[in-house]
Order: sequence, then C-alpha cells, then structure tokens
Amino acid sequence: MSGKLQNKVDELVSQIRNGIQTGRYPAGTMFYQEALAEEYKVSRTPVREALKKLAYEGYLEIGKKRQFKVPQIDWDQLVQYYRLREVIDGLGARLLAEEVVKGGDKTLGVIEEIESTLIRMEGVINSWNLQKWSKENVKFHTLIIEATRNTPLINQLSVVQVSANIFYPAVMANPSRAKIALDEHRLILNAIRKGEADLAENIARFHIRSALKEGIEQKD
Repeated sequence: MSGKLQNKVDELVSQIRNGIQTGRYPAGTMFYQEALAEEYKVSRTPVREALKKLAYEGYLEIGKKRQFKVPQIDWDQLVQYYRLREVIDGLGARLLAEEVVKGGDKTLGVIEEIESTLIRMEGVINSWNLQKWSKENVKFHTLIIEATRNTPLINQLSVVQVSANIFYPAVMANPSRAKIALDEHRLILNAIRKGEADLAENIARFHIRSALKEGIEQKD
C-alpha cells in the first residue's frame, strides 16, 4: 500500500471510529462502501481498507455478503471483553507501578498527565456529558497501558477501546456509575504513584469486575 493511500485509510479509520464513539453511527448502522466513498469524497479502495481495519479492531462486524455493521450489544461478548479487560488493566497498573519504583522523568510526566485526566473527568461528572466522559475514560486506561512500554500489552489496546467506547456507554455510563469509577481510578493512580504493584493490580482488576457486575445487574 502506497504512503498516500495509507494516509487516506488512516484518516478514514479515525473519522469513522470517532463517528461510532460519539453515536453518529449508532449500533446497528450498516456501512456501504459506495455511500461512504461519496460521504468522504474518496474512492472505494481506502474505504474498503478502513472498514477492514475497523472490523479487526472490533468496532465493526462483518455480516453476510461482506457487509460491515456497528455491532449490537451482545451480553456474552460483553462478559468476554471485560474478563479480558480485567487481565489487561490489572497488568498495566502493575507494570506502571513497577516503573515508578525504578524511577525516571518519563514516569513522572505520565503520572501528571493521568492526574490531569482525572481532574477533567471530575468536571465532566459535574456537568454530565457522556461523550466527553467516554473520551477521558479511554484516555485514563490508555495512558497507563502505553506508559508500561510493554509492546504485547499495548497491542491489546483495541480491546480497551472497543469495550469502553461501545459497550460501556451503551449499558453502564451514567453520572452515579461515573462517580464510582472516578473514585476507583484515583485509588489505582495512588497505588501506582506509591509503587505498590500488587495493590495497583488488585484495584484495577476490581475496577473492571465492578463495571461488569454493574452491567449484568442492569441487564437483569
């Protein structure tokens, strides 16, 4: 794939992903290459490649006749994602806490950025905005995982993004749940800041389990 084509594909992926995250393309939306090509003023080739990438990331599912669709909420899939999230987020918190023990200016910068994210999240709760909350929530978890510098773990970020951007807003996001999540985020950050790896991992895993429990209870 040429560099020019790759740039178009990356831009389309970003635009369509943002549309899914913000609800412009709600669950059940069918994507047709011709319509998207016309909407974004591009040829069908970058559209096709962008849809394939989004399907790989979990933002789209492929149906009969190679049609792409924003997935509906599937409770079995929700449980699978969040059980994997428990491992991913727990390990991310542990590894970053271990990095803090080793020291380094890069770690200090990340801690400050995470703290700033939590401050913004508190502001979003006070003037509730689901889209902004989802964005900052993903940023919190992403910052921790990226800061571990563990490539295999970082490669699992699509699991975090899909579960946080598609499942969480649809079934669990509300101001009361967000307040609980923010308190848990602060506990995770405090454990990381102190370099308490076991505690950081345990709280992060509990955080994901409690989110899943909340979703299941709402379903029942």
